[in-house]
Amino acid sequence: MIIYIFEGYKGKKHPDHQTDELVRKSLYLYIKEKVVPVTEKEAFYTKDSVAIKKEHSQKIVRNSGGKPCFKDLPYEFSISHTKDIWACIMGNQPVGLDIQVMRKARYENIADRYFMPHEAEYVRQNGPEGFMDLWVRKEAFLKYLGKGLAEGIKIIDTIEAGKPAKKTEAYGKKAYFTEIDIRKDVKCVCASAEKEEIWKKTIK
Repeated sequence: MIIYIFEGYKGKKHPDHQTDELVRKSLYLYIKEKVVPVTEKEAFYTKDSVAIKKEHSQKIVRNSGGKPCFKDLPYEFSISHTKDIWACIMGNQPVGLDIQVMRKARYENIADRYFMPHEAEYVRQNGPEGFMDLWVRKEAFLKYLGKGLAEGIKIIDTIEAGKPAKKTEAYGKKAYFTEIDIRKDVKCVCASAEKEEIWKKTIK
């Protein structure tokens, strides 16, 4: 899998920073990484002289839980953004991504309300960093499933042997967690069906 990172994200304030357009840029780069295009659609995206324009771009649709996917290509992807960072992870297996910039908040109060008791205790012992280690796992797992936060963040257990979990299981699905190093003030985790090496690339 490859994670594409864009710093300087301004969201809807900038026309080139729209989520779907950044996903298409990631798709363009992802397919170019492949040695041999395997379909006519892929061959189109690997032409260096072709800019990815809206009228020629791959259609992105969303399921009932809001999870985005390509209508006509087999690749799986997940997106997340926090403050000035936007990220997209792309590959051949189901995946969920969450990225969070560390910020001030009432972490213990949030943990008491939305976490399992042993998770809330972990937050009390490990502070804001401990909270974020668990939160990004919960969000990444829900995105992996294609569910929203309202559908049950509390039942996802993100503690394993007293530490942030390397895997979890809920809703009849299991996923493995991979921590991704972005920068010192950022927590980033990927949830995937199988453990896989993740490469980092930058979008400019």
